[in-house]
Amino acid sequence: MSSPPLQLRRSATAHKRPTPVDIVEGEVAVNYHPVSCGFFIKNADGTIVKIGPVEVSTSAPNSAAAGGSGNSEGELWFDPATQELKIYHNSTWITLNAQPVGFTGSPKIGNTTLVIQNGIITDVV
Repeated sequence: MSSPPLQLRRSATAHKRPTPVDIVEGEVAVNYHPVSCGFFIKNADGTIVKIGPVEVSTSAPNSAAAGGSGNSEGELWFDPATQELKIYHNSTWITLNAQPVGFTGSPKIGNTTLVIQNGIITDVV
């Protein structure tokens, strides 16, 4: 007889994140919705932290929260409408300007590759 697979707390609801009362320190939860997927962990100070990937959307991650509200310090968001990569810091989204004007190349951010032609992001892989 085979054992059932190990299951984490999980949700397929878009933008649903655990709240600090949903999980214990060190516990992992997962959202597997195709638009807002990610892993979440509760750290030692009781804060929920998102662990990848970069959200690609015209609206900020978790702006229509279905679970825990707010974002994680250091969370990344790419807005294809404005062609901007942003990082969440001190309760606000800050636009990153890492490449010089006219840059062409394919910088990698985690497991995400940005394709940039003449300073404009043309694709996210």
